[in-house]
Formats: sequence, structure tokens, C-alpha cells
Amino acid sequence: MYLSHGMKMPFQLRFGSVKFLLLLAGLLAIAGSYAQEISFSEKNAPLNKVFNIIKQQSGFDFFYKGNAINNIKVTATVNKASIDQVLSLILKDQPYTYVVTDKTVIIRQKQPENKPEKQVTAPAPADSTIKGKVTDKKGDPLPAVTVRLKGALTATATAADGSFSIAVPNGNGVLEFSYIGYVAESIAINHQATINIQLAAEDKSMSEVVIVGYGEVAKKDLTGSVSTIKSEAFENVPIVTIDQMLQGKAPGLQVSSISGQPGDGTTIRIRGGNSLSASNEPLYVVDGIVAGDDFNPNLLNPEDVSSIDILKDASSTAIYGARGSNGVILITTKRGKSGRDRISLNAYTGFQEIPKYIAMMNGREYAQLVNDQLVSQGKPIFYTNIDTVANTNWQREITQKANQSNLSAQISGGDQKSTYLLSANYSDQEGIIMNSGYKRYQFRSNVARNVNKMLEVNSTLNVASSLTENNPVSLGGLDYYSSALGVAPSMPVYKPDGTFFLKREYSSGNLNHPLAQATYITNPIKRNNVLGNITLNFKPVEGLTIKSSFGSQLDFIKNNRYESGQLPVAKANNTGGVAKISSSQEIMYLLENTVSYNKQMGEHNFNALAGMTYQKDYKESVNASGSKYPTDGMSYNNLSGTDQTTYAIGSDYTDYAIVSYLGRVNYGFKSKYLVTVTGRVDGSSRFAVNNKYAFFPAVAFAWRAIEEPWLKNITALSNLKLRASYGKVGNQAIPSYGSLTTLNQARYILGANNNTLGYIQGNYGNSNLKWETTSQYDLGIEVGLLKNRLNFEIDLYSKRTDNLLNNQQLPEQTGYSSMLTNIGAVSNKGIELMINSVNVKTRRFSWTSSFNIAANKNKVVDLGGVDYILTKNITYAGNVSRLTLGGPVGTFWGATYYGTRKTLDPVKGAVGVSSTPKLGEALYVDRKEDGVLSVDDYGVIGNSNPDFFGGFSNSFTYGRFSLDFYMSFSSGNQIMNIADAFYNSGDLLSNQYKTMVNRWSPDNPTSDIPRFSRDYIPNTRWVYDGSYLRMKSLTLGYNLPGRVLKAKWIQNINVYVSASNLFLLTSYPYYDPESNAYGKDATVRGFDATNYPQNRAFVGGVKFDL
Repeated sequence: MYLSHGMKMPFQLRFGSVKFLLLLAGLLAIAGSYAQEISFSEKNAPLNKVFNIIKQQSGFDFFYKGNAINNIKVTATVNKASIDQVLSLILKDQPYTYVVTDKTVIIRQKQPENKPEKQVTAPAPADSTIKGKVTDKKGDPLPAVTVRLKGALTATATAADGSFSIAVPNGNGVLEFSYIGYVAESIAINHQATINIQLAAEDKSMSEVVIVGYGEVAKKDLTGSVSTIKSEAFENVPIVTIDQMLQGKAPGLQVSSISGQPGDGTTIRIRGGNSLSASNEPLYVVDGIVAGDDFNPNLLNPEDVSSIDILKDASSTAIYGARGSNGVILITTKRGKSGRDRISLNAYTGFQEIPKYIAMMNGREYAQLVNDQLVSQGKPIFYTNIDTVANTNWQREITQKANQSNLSAQISGGDQKSTYLLSANYSDQEGIIMNSGYKRYQFRSNVARNVNKMLEVNSTLNVASSLTENNPVSLGGLDYYSSALGVAPSMPVYKPDGTFFLKREYSSGNLNHPLAQATYITNPIKRNNVLGNITLNFKPVEGLTIKSSFGSQLDFIKNNRYESGQLPVAKANNTGGVAKISSSQEIMYLLENTVSYNKQMGEHNFNALAGMTYQKDYKESVNASGSKYPTDGMSYNNLSGTDQTTYAIGSDYTDYAIVSYLGRVNYGFKSKYLVTVTGRVDGSSRFAVNNKYAFFPAVAFAWRAIEEPWLKNITALSNLKLRASYGKVGNQAIPSYGSLTTLNQARYILGANNNTLGYIQGNYGNSNLKWETTSQYDLGIEVGLLKNRLNFEIDLYSKRTDNLLNNQQLPEQTGYSSMLTNIGAVSNKGIELMINSVNVKTRRFSWTSSFNIAANKNKVVDLGGVDYILTKNITYAGNVSRLTLGGPVGTFWGATYYGTRKTLDPVKGAVGVSSTPKLGEALYVDRKEDGVLSVDDYGVIGNSNPDFFGGFSNSFTYGRFSLDFYMSFSSGNQIMNIADAFYNSGDLLSNQYKTMVNRWSPDNPTSDIPRFSRDYIPNTRWVYDGSYLRMKSLTLGYNLPGRVLKAKWIQNINVYVSASNLFLLTSYPYYDPESNAYGKDATVRGFDATNYPQNRAFVGGVKFDL
């Protein structure tokens, strides 16, 4: 077996894997029967202590009267014994006996000889029988709930459907209801014949399990910085994509939409960006499968997700080594549970709309602008009667009220040996731009089986098929001559004969206007994805787990595009249709073998993990195109049906491999002092021969101060933990052949041959190229007050990334333009705060809140000896973004706008573009004070990084009603709208913002809006405050338990209505401040081009639990 590019898998690794599989096969052959439940060894222990040990291991509740039982001492050693075996042993020769009812054990005194025993469940006298049902707050039945008559030995347990029946004397007394994981309740009988009750879940903030890399840990024992998002936070909230579950839900997690187009993704930063040219996206791990930083989580059904854990500090991410520098997002899907089969159906439907339209000039105002400019140039006017021109609102012509629907089905269940979960989902979301939208078909299977007492087999499988209809026309953007914002409003939609209008306003030539593009251009992307794994967990002895897992991801994408020959320009010129196709397939497989050992020795707890992983990825693609198609009948389905001289083809192939050795040790003393040491060695084919391997270590400490005796008396304090960690992680997200010398093909004109093939130098190889390395410190404190009804979590962090991967410019005489090398360093420092509170909690009403906020300061601390690096150039405007030594990543570059020229005399400190002064022209600050505008007058004019960002949510329940809302916010970030170069400049080739009506003119001489400034100078007029407060979702629900409907086959029905993106408070004047025109670019952020905005949605739905 080989790694890519000559990287051979070591013989020891191959032989070790074979030995592991042979050992596993041998152990499977001798595996025994299913294990019993209870094991302990105690000497002279109080009987009540032994009962607590049994309860913790088996879940059985114990009931007994009086304190005399505490004086009985027990000495016993049991190993994997049944409940009856244990009770018979410890009560032997004692004056007590027992009765087991479902999950309840009732301890009572032995009766004297020859006296009949009283029946525990039917004490005399039994004058009446009370019946009822116990459910949770959602109406789901709770089986095995202990129902006990207070002050007596009378008790029973609920059946599988939550029902119970208990006899009580005289029909009076108090019934006590208790169940593991739920708050106990007491109800006075008062001669009632029927009592139905709902139990509330206990606060599990300390005992809940947090998923970490290659394992899980109780939250109270966690030493690293991990934020967890539970699926309960989105119960009955209509969410189409996973990324909608993330924004504003975890401190330090900055989620930005690339655009509002259905199916489009997001870009995510965890504690700021670390790299200049490699990826800054987090690593995704789904059910243990390392899916990569380019994984599309929207291929998963949000209703299948059980939890999302965000690993943020180096102690948490170091177990992923070379891929952990940008943080890790662990997605865990739901599993089946033992017990009855559960069926869930959820369906909702609704509509979406564009939240706002940008105010643009109408036809009359645009005509006036054209005439004014022509007059200023001494030319005749173009529009002789501005009152009779067309008035087309192109934004409204191509947008629509779009439908949205979703249907999910889930069935799960199991027994003592097996559990299963099957789910299916269909989602259909039309776009608010005509002929755009997103459809997803998805299926999931999660199955677990206990083969015997030592072996467990688990499998997960997610199959998704999606269709994205890309919007065929732009609302705005840089396509200024054909976008909805750019096309002149004086251009009609149709000719008198009903065909699309063709002639471009105030310009020569013809134009495919927006509605024509939306009608005659199609651009679907079909994607099929399979993600799954199978895992063997082998436990030969207590505490030892040997785990072997094989996972794979198959990703197939086909992108089609067809421009019809019926487009007005193509039809007029008789050029026919244009078809393009690109197709790619990517196959990844992952083999992981780990061994873990857990041992409790008195007050010492020890857990160790060691393992190796091997991951291989192949990707190949092909593309083809043709033009002059005489008919639209075949569209892109037959590329050979046209002139062969128009053909163009291409293909590509890449692969990479990574092999890793990992280890982690957790140690705890008295559950008070906790230490975690982690290390991982990674070898990647992407790096040079001299630096293929690297080691990434981390260490973390935690002190659970709440366990100190001198703090236990502070009744208001329920949790106090301090954490500290340090570690190093890496980044290997560069092109597969980034360290190698490459050749690129080129075409040349040689004599009569205008298509001569040749090859030129591409990338210059770097045999010393190595990993980016991020070092991070983290200090955290966790505080719980008032029995954990109020919880605070604060983290301070500082991280620095060295050996940044970036392209270094080379002298022209080398024949190469640049070389990928390690230069520079960047730092991030910040603070995070999370607050969770239970504000009100009564039997009828509850109110919980969650709030998080984070601030991150980013700084370029080294650029390899240069003062700046250009990061973004725009054809018409030049450099608009650069990295500057000492400044943050993500700044805007340009001139500072001074105002309009109001005098022909020289203006001190200001300069215009033209050497001939003109009233009303744009002036810029003359930083060099030389009277000439040049790039030397440019500087940093804005910063895309927020001062702080976060989110907050509130959940209310009253009886059967529930109300949830969730908001996100960002403050201090700025946005550069590069579309201002066209729509805010007086450029006659495109329509203008409404504000240009107020431009400078002889009749409006005090205006600071320039009359005509088509100079394409990036400047502060393009920069806006991007702060916002957004209502992300608001959901109102009503629960109908099955008992109310008197339908035994229905457990619960939830009816709900929901609104998304209900309102947005911002001073940003355009579509949406959450925009990122350059997608997931590592350094270029905060740019808008009036792209596809986020929609506002209203839906209604119903969920059945059967």
C-alpha cells in the first residue's frame, strides 16, 4: 500500500494492521455470551451505600422505610451478576427481603413465621384503585416510572405506554412519581380516580456527555474548550440545512452566509482565521468519519442530528493534528433506543419572499441623469420626453414569492441486543429568483448490534441526492450591464409583438435583459453523496475496548449549463445555443484502529487511548462545452450535435493520503483534579519530502473547585471549575501537489497554426515546504449557581500561527511567477462568554434563556520581510484588499473620500482624478500632499472583523403551548460594496441607486454626492457599517398528547408555525450585511456585490410521534 507521490506506508504499519485483524478474528471466534449487569467489591459497607452502587449500574430504584437499614454492614464481591443474584447475596441472613417490580426494588422486613405476608402492591384496606398515565413534557409516555404511596410500602411502575394502576386505602394520600433523569413529583390524591402527570427532565448540565475526538467525556470532567449544540434547541423549528443550526449558537463560532441562494453554503471561522492561502474552514467529523474541511454539511438532514460539538482549543483539537488548526465540528446523529418502536413524521410547508428591494432610480430619473450628463459634455439630450420613457423595476421582474416544503419520516427502536434508526427526508425550496431552487432527497440508517458479551457492531449510512438550480441571472453583482440592478429602467420588457426587448438603452448593441436570462438560461447542479462507516467495538476484559472502523465517502457532482438559442441576442445574431458540462467524482476511504483503556482505582481515574488512522482520497473531473447548437431540443444532453470546431474539453485528477498515529491520556484524582495529555503524528503526501511528518502535542488541566470542602457550604454555588490548556495543531489544506514542480499546458499561434500545443512552467517546487503550525493557550472558568439554574462559561485564548503557507513572488528570470513557501505569522486573541439560565420553572410554565458573545482580535505579526501582500485585485478598480504588517486580516484598501468639488480653486488636502477641475467631481484626501492622486494616497479604509458577535435565544412553555425565538448579532464589522463602482457613480451604462437623485448639480451645489464619478477609485464611499441584529427564527407550537385525542396509537402531535429572518435591524442600505462575495477565501472577507439576499420565510407544520 502506498501514499501518494511515492510516500510508502511503513512495513511496520502494514504488518501491525494485519496482526490487529488476525487478533480480532481470533477473539471473535472465542467470544462468549452476553454480560450480566452488576459488578462491585465492598467491605463493611453500609447497606444503603450498596443500594446506591446497584442503582448507578442497573438503574433500579430502591424503596425502604426508616434508617435502621443504614446500620447493616455488607461485605460482598460480585462480578457481572444479575439483580436477583446480588440481592439474594447481600440480604442473606438479614431481617429484610425484597420485591422487584419492573425497575423498582422494594425492601421490607421479613414477616414472622406462620404469618401471611402482605401484598406490597395491595395493602389492606384497599378501598379504591387510582389509574393514570405518566408522560414527559412533550407528551411521550415514560415507562418504568416508580409510583409510590407516600409513607407506605405500596408502589408500582408504569407500563410501556406510561399507564399505571395502584390501590390506596380510603382513596386518599399522596402519590410520589420518580424516574431516573426526571424531577420527582408529588400529587395529593383527594379521592381522584384518575391522575395524569408530566415529569420534567432534570438539569443534566454536569452529567451530560460531551463528544470529543475519538471518544466522549462527562461535561464535568472536560478539560478543553468545547461548545455543544443539542438537537432539543431546534425541536419543531423548520431548518433545511445544518449551517442554520450553527449561527449564533456557540461563542467564538462566526458563521457567514456566502449568499441566500437555496443550497448555497456558508463560511465558518472558529476563533478567527489562521491562514493566508490554505483553508480557514473547520474540519468536519460526522459520526467519527473525518469528512474534511470542504465537506458540505447540508447533505445531512438536520432532523437526524443529535448533537453538534465544536472543539475550539488546542487540547480538544490536537487529537486531529494536522487538520485541527481551524477547529473541529463533530456532528453526531441520532441512534435507536431499546424499547418500543417509535415513529415520527414531520411535515411543513410555506413560502419565502425577498425581505427588501434596493431603492434604484425609476425610468424618469434615469432619463434625467443621462440627459444631464450629456448636457454637461456639450452633447444633445438622448431622451426628448422623460415623462414617456418606460419604467421597469427589474428586481421585481425576476423575483417571486417562492414555495418551500419539507417532509421527514423516522422510525427507531430496539431491544437488549440491537437498536436501529431509519429516516428519510424530502426537501424542496424554490428560490426567490425565478428558476432557482434546491431539492434534497436523503436517507439514513444507523444500526447497532451486540453480537455477544464482548463484541458490538455499529454502522451508519447517509445517502443524499440534491439538485441545485443556480440562479440564471444576477440581482446585482459586477455584471452591471445585464443584472437586475444594472439594466436601465427605461428599457421595456417586451416589444409590441410580445417578444423580449433587445435594444440596449443609451448604448450601441443589443442586450439580454434579466427576465430573458431567467427564462432561457438553465444551470442545474446534481450531486449524489454517500457517507458511511462500520465499526467493531471489542471488549475482551473490563475497561479495555479495541475499536476498528472503516469509513468512506463517495461524492459525485454534475454541473450542466445551457444558454438557449432563443436568447434575444443569440436569436438576432443566429448564433444558436451554448452548452457546458462538468462532472467530478471523489472517493475517500478511512481506516482507523484504536485501543482504549479505562480504570477506576479508588480515588484515581485513568483513561488512555492509542491508535492509528489511514485516509486516502481520489478526485477526477472532466468538462466539455460546445456552441452554435441549432436547436434547444437536446440542451446539454448531446454535445456532439453541433459544429465540432466549437468543442472544448478538459480533465483533471488529484489524490492525497495522510497517515497518523495518535494518543491521549486522561487522569483524574477525586473527580477534582483533571489532566489531559494528547499527541498526534501526521504524515501527509501534500508536503515536501523533507517535511512529510510532524508531531502535534497538547496538555490541559482542570480543577473542579466545587469539590473542595471549603466551597461545599456555599449553597448558592453548584459548580466551579477552572481550566487551562496549551497545544499545537497544524494545517495541511493546500493543493495536493503544492510542494512539487509542475507544468501547465498552453496554446500558441505559430505561423498558420493558431492552435499549437505547448507546455510552460507552472508551480516551482519547494522541497522544504512544511506545515503551518498554530500554538494556542486557553484559560476557562465554568460557574453554576442556584442548583445550576444559572451557568456561566468564560474562555480567554491566545493563538499564533507560524510558517504560514503563501505564494512568494519569484524573479522573472527564473521562468516561474511564484513558489509556495512558509513565510509569516498571524495571531488571534479573544474572549468568549456563554450564559444559560432557567429563569422560571413551574409545573405549568417554564422559561429558559441562552446568550453567547465573543470578541476576537486578529493581527498580522510577520510577512517574511515585506510590509504588505496584495490579496485582492479587481479588474476595474485595482487592489481593494491587502495584508499589512501589524494590521488585521480582512481589511479594505483604497482612498479616503473628501467630498465634492465646490470651487474651481485648489482645495487643500484634496485631489481629484482629472487634471482639469470640474465642479461636482469627486475629491479624495491627498495623503502625500503632492496634488496628484495615486496609489500612494491609498490606505486601510475599513475592517471586516467585528468588535463582537453572538446570539441569544429564549424558550417558553405554558401548558401545551411553546414559544421559541432566536436572534444573532454582530457589531463593529464593516462591508465594502464593490458594486458601488457602477451603481453609485453616475455611470450611464447602468442604473443608479436612488441616492444619486441627490447628486451635485448647479441646482444642488451643497451635495457631497458627486455628479459623475466613473473613476473606479476604491474609496470610503464604498464602505459601510455592517453591524446588525437579526431575528433568525420565531416558532409557536402546540402539543396534543395522544391521551387527549383518545388515540392509543398516537403519542403526541405538535402543530407549529414559524418565521425565519423575520426582521433585520441594520444601517446597511443594501440587501444584506451577511454577505461574502468571495465565498470561502482565506483572507478576502466582508465584500458585497449586492448578491443573492437571504430570504424571509413563513411556514406551518405538524409533527406526529406514534
